[in-house]
Amino acid sequence: GEKMSKSYGNAIELQSNEKELKKVIMSIKTDSTPVEAAKNPDTDNVFKLYELFATNEEKAALAERYRAGGMGYGDAKKLLLEKVIHYFADYRLKRADLEKNMDYVQDVLRQGAAKARAIARQTLDDAKHACGLL
Repeated sequence: GEKMSKSYGNAIELQSNEKELKKVIMSIKTDSTPVEAAKNPDTDNVFKLYELFATNEEKAALAERYRAGGMGYGDAKKLLLEKVIHYFADYRLKRADLEKNMDYVQDVLRQGAAKARAIARQTLDDAKHACGLL
């Protein structure tokens, strides 16, 4: 399968602003099925991503619209964009908040590193004891 990564230009950066998210989502590759023709939700990338965020009712409704024809992939991408923006809104706010409080972030990182060092030291001592080295 195709790889996902920022360097391929096909990753959705969740901390992106709405304009950047729109650019990425609207450029998702789709097949060349014309708007009026029926489309297969099971083989479409946009639908697969939409499924991650939608309720069962929303998935069924969109699948029905795909199979009925008359809906372009652009419409499906707009629905996906709405879902992604809504789903990650709180995370983006929290991130923006943290970016304004880098002292706090650094403190948390330092505390985490100290805890990790203590656990690693204990684990190493336990391993040495187990091997008869201590």
